[in-house]
Amino acid sequence: MPPTPWKRNLAAIFFAQLTTMIAFSFVFPFIPLYVQALGVPDPTKAAQWSGWIAASTALTMAVAQPIWGNLADRFGRKPMVIRSMIAGSITLGLMGLATHPWHILVLRLLQGMLTGTVTASTALVATVVPKQRLGFALGLLQVAMFGGSSLGPLVGGIVADSFGFRASFGAACLLALAGGLTVITLVREDFTPPPATAARRGVIAGSRVLLALAGFPAII
Repeated sequence: MPPTPWKRNLAAIFFAQLTTMIAFSFVFPFIPLYVQALGVPDPTKAAQWSGWIAASTALTMAVAQPIWGNLADRFGRKPMVIRSMIAGSITLGLMGLATHPWHILVLRLLQGMLTGTVTASTALVATVVPKQRLGFALGLLQVAMFGGSSLGPLVGGIVADSFGFRASFGAACLLALAGGLTVITLVREDFTPPPATAARRGVIAGSRVLLALAGFPAII
């Protein structure tokens, strides 16, 4: 008997998120060494560059995620997952072509602005899985996230040691691309666009509603 649609959706999202998290963490072990290879031989300066590179993604992601969330409410969750994974694939591939440390920094800033697979995948799972199985589904998604983050540095370090830094970025690019293609081909989302009046509500208006909730200001 073939799996029910929500099970197929969940399996596809699990695989896509696992491969994408492996891809994003693939290059973490050797970023300082890669920076040195790009022309910064001083370990202190290389460490500074590595710190800026590591922090840059979170900075732009914090700004961009509410915007992507608003677009997800208007156009669906699946397009946002595809966008985040394909954008991650492109930025990872371009990092492997970098010739200066600032190239990596700019690409990491773009990566934070254009990706956000965890949030997008969680929102998609919440809409394609029955409510009575939502706890199981979100738990499984956490397995993909943490499992991928754990496997990525190990496998990435082995690949970098065997084939070089640039080859690792290429492999990470292909992994993220595989995740995006999996969502494109296997995941089905029944999305109904919201009424025009609701669609026009922007990030600022939505934030005002959130801040008006009793108790919300206290937790931030």
